[in-house]
Amino acid sequence: MLQKFLIVGVGGSGGKTLRILREQLENRLQRAGIQYWPKAWQLIHIDVPEVPDGDEADLPDQLPAGSYLGLAPQGLGYQTLDEGVVRNAKGALHELANWRPEPNSVHVPPTFGAGQFRAVGRVVTLASLAQVATKLREAIRELDDRETGQQLDEVTRKLGGDPSPKERDPMVIVVSSIAGGAGSGGFMDICDVIRSAEVGRAWLDRSLAVLYTPDVFASLPAPHRAGVQGNALAAVSELMAGYWGAATNDPVFNSPQGTPELVAVASGIGGAMPSRSGPRYPFLVGRSNGEVTFSTQNQVYRVVARTLSALVTSQRVQDGISAYTFANWSATCASVKDMLPLSDTDEKPFSSFGYASIGLGRDRFAQYTAERLARKAVETILRGHRDSRVESGEQTEQMAIEELANTYRFTFIEECGLRELGLDHNQILDAIRGGSHGEARNEALLALRKALRDDVTRGKQSLQPDQTAREILARYESRKSATLTALRESDRKNAERWVLNIQKQVENTVAQYMGRVGGHVTARLLEMSVDELNAQVVPELRKDASDLRNRFLATLTQRVQGPLLQFKGEMLPENPQIDKAIKEAADALWAEIEADLHELVSGLIEDLTENYVRRLRSALQTSLKQLEDESVDKPDKISKILQWPVLYPPESLKPPQNEILLESVDDYPEMFDAQITKLFLADAAGNAVDRAVREIIGGEGKSTLLDKKASWAPRHGLDLGSEAAAMANFTIKCSAADLIERAYKWLDRPNTPITTFLSESLADYLGTAGDDQEARLSTFRAAFAQVLKLSQPLVAIDPAIARAVHPPAAPGDTEKPARVMSAVPFPVGHPA
Repeated sequence: MLQKFLIVGVGGSGGKTLRILREQLENRLQRAGIQYWPKAWQLIHIDVPEVPDGDEADLPDQLPAGSYLGLAPQGLGYQTLDEGVVRNAKGALHELANWRPEPNSVHVPPTFGAGQFRAVGRVVTLASLAQVATKLREAIRELDDRETGQQLDEVTRKLGGDPSPKERDPMVIVVSSIAGGAGSGGFMDICDVIRSAEVGRAWLDRSLAVLYTPDVFASLPAPHRAGVQGNALAAVSELMAGYWGAATNDPVFNSPQGTPELVAVASGIGGAMPSRSGPRYPFLVGRSNGEVTFSTQNQVYRVVARTLSALVTSQRVQDGISAYTFANWSATCASVKDMLPLSDTDEKPFSSFGYASIGLGRDRFAQYTAERLARKAVETILRGHRDSRVESGEQTEQMAIEELANTYRFTFIEECGLRELGLDHNQILDAIRGGSHGEARNEALLALRKALRDDVTRGKQSLQPDQTAREILARYESRKSATLTALRESDRKNAERWVLNIQKQVENTVAQYMGRVGGHVTARLLEMSVDELNAQVVPELRKDASDLRNRFLATLTQRVQGPLLQFKGEMLPENPQIDKAIKEAADALWAEIEADLHELVSGLIEDLTENYVRRLRSALQTSLKQLEDESVDKPDKISKILQWPVLYPPESLKPPQNEILLESVDDYPEMFDAQITKLFLADAAGNAVDRAVREIIGGEGKSTLLDKKASWAPRHGLDLGSEAAAMANFTIKCSAADLIERAYKWLDRPNTPITTFLSESLADYLGTAGDDQEARLSTFRAAFAQVLKLSQPLVAIDPAIARAVHPPAAPGDTEKPARVMSAVPFPVGHPA
């Protein structure tokens, strides 16, 4: 089974690395069909500012709420934090000597970070170690949770591992820079808090630290890296002192006044003092290994995140790290010849690692495709009304919106199921009565007419017209109540179903139109629908109800008498005039139930427009404003949407120099067109993209674009059996995060050509016969040889100093790094 991980990012560099790591792991989980974040992967970002910073265009979003711990609360100045450290230091006060800054000389507001002052970073860290310890214990409890193991079992299986019941200890990784302020000043103390956070957990003492060296920041302007070399020297010195403390008799390390004591007092942990300080396995990582040099710090963070992602998701890599690194660390260190005056058994404190990979890069193509489709979806929602006339200035935005809305107004309201104007459009009336007025209720009316005929003709040889009229009216009055009650109950039940169904229909229609004509036109169509329903439909329904009552009910006696009084003398029971008179009575009942229905529907429409449609339109307008806000750069935040590709892949999608792709990122636009058109064979690429975007926005069948927090329920006066009237409450899920998620889900649909393409393995790609198979294999073999060179440890070592301090055991000998490979994806007999 895969291991559990506690990964702590300290300072800005550590936090950025964790953000990239989470994004890469989320993509890996998504491709495996896992829709949740496993509790077995605990990521914590600890930094000085109250809120995380570093919102850069080429970096993922910040970690989710709850994953960040800011050490400097708003409103607390440095002097206040320093006073707290001094007050709590007690018997370890001398440990603050020499390095602690004079409080009055510190002018860095800690709420905004430690700058490049690592001493400031350490004071702020010491002031908040109790909160750090609490945060770490919370993460450890999550690792212990029963659900965590169940999730990890599923994750292991879906990532191709062996979900054996044997569980290994979690792995602790700390990521920081040694050259800055917060990370460089705080990572040692945080490692000590981790070590002592829980008694009896040996794995907490085996922290692996990824420590960025000063050269990682070489691309920064000189003023921004003025202190990196000095910070790094001090951090390395402290790390070595803490590392060798276990093997010396120096009282600084083995007395209760040592640095571990200061950490224990500051954090409130207490207990026995460890003899070592800082991480157990420090790995220095720079920007070059001689074969490859990265130009920016973010590129280095991505390489480290890729390395950690491979470690987190591969049992083979975990086994290799455990076997070749942790188990043999002491022996390997001791075997290195050392000219320094150290004991032969002293461990050398530093190592490093590199990373390189070879693959198809289909994950990158999936990201390109999802981002390009999501960018197009944003443009459709916000600018779906635009055409060349708007772009040229011939037509204003509002004119374009109005023109499109007028074009679609009748089809929109009909597709919503709300077309209810005039004799030819009766969608609501027909839905509640169960059909058109000429078809619905026929069974009940025919039964009434038959019963009335039996009542007035049964056992009679002849009938008097005036007497028969009186009998029809009397029998009608006695029978109509039961029939009306049954018909009203039927309408009530139909109305209850309609209240539920109309909301689904309107929501699906709104989603479809957002993908067809954009959000602004859809909002205008909703407004037009409200105007038509309130200004025209409701008055028409109420007038029709009044006309029905006046025409049929107020003149019922005359209408029944009319056919009968035309006949002079006695009538036979078979006389058709009797049927005409009975039909007039039945028509009166029909008119009464229809008048009731018209009044019911008019009330429903008023309630619907006020408490459902208007609120839906308001939610849509709010979401459009928010999406518009996300679509522009701001001084303090770069728009993610603007970083998504319109056509050409952005630099962020291009692989670093240590990742070799067999399919070039530059070919992605052509690959995109080919794959999208395969889905819609009859369409050219442009039309196919439009169809894909409509499906992403509107969904296929049931839409999930609208997140309804509360459904609409009509007011009690409508007597629909609702427990309580309720206004609808919506969120329209069309933010940048929502749309990219929808795009990925669209790509992940089963049994589609693009899903098959994205899931093609390297083994299948190289193993598929064809005219170009040998060329594919040859390219792969050459790339594989190059990958072995590129995977050298990312650390710059001065060869002359290295030979002087660690001379080779024999002339010509060189130290070669151990290699750990993920599982080779080729079966036995594969041509690769």
